[in-house]
Formats: sequence, structure tokens, C-alpha cells
Amino acid sequence: MATRTPPPTNRSVLQRHWRENLTLIAILLLIWAAASLLHPPFAKALNSITILTGFPLGYWLASQAGITVFVILIFFYALYMNNVLDRKYGLHDEEE
Repeated sequence: MATRTPPPTNRSVLQRHWRENLTLIAILLLIWAAASLLHPPFAKALNSITILTGFPLGYWLASQAGITVFVILIFFYALYMNNVLDRKYGLHDEEE
């Protein structure tokens, strides 16, 4: 079972961790917003392309792509926080 290391008590370390976390959240939010909102103006042109079983690409992007990108970003955020950011600032779980 993993044991938790005591969190750093240095306030500046915690502030740097939080600032980097907020920067990551902002970047991922912008990626998600771009994936969800930039394709509707081009939907008519994209509908001339079909994918999978004949779905128009514009329809597929409107109904599935935003959600798919959002789920991928959630997994990326969790992996990045656990494997990079928390280890960088000493906030990770120790493995036995």
C-alpha cells in the first residue's frame, strides 16, 4: 500500500505548485474549448466528408469530438499531476 509523504510546509513551494496547476488547467481548458467550438462554422463544408459508417464529419465533430477530447484531457491531467507535477513539488505518494 502506498504511503503519503508529508506535504511541504514551505508556502512558496505550495504557491508555485498551485500556479503551475492553474496554468495547466487553463491550457487544457483552451484546448477543449478549441476542440468544441472552432468546428461549427465549418460544419457544412465538413459534412461533405463521411467517416466510419457514412456519418458526415461535421455531425460527428459536433456530437462526439468535444466529449472525446474532454475525456482524453482528463486522463492526461490526472497522469501529469501524479507523475510530473506532484513529484516535482514533493506531493506524491510513496510506493512500497
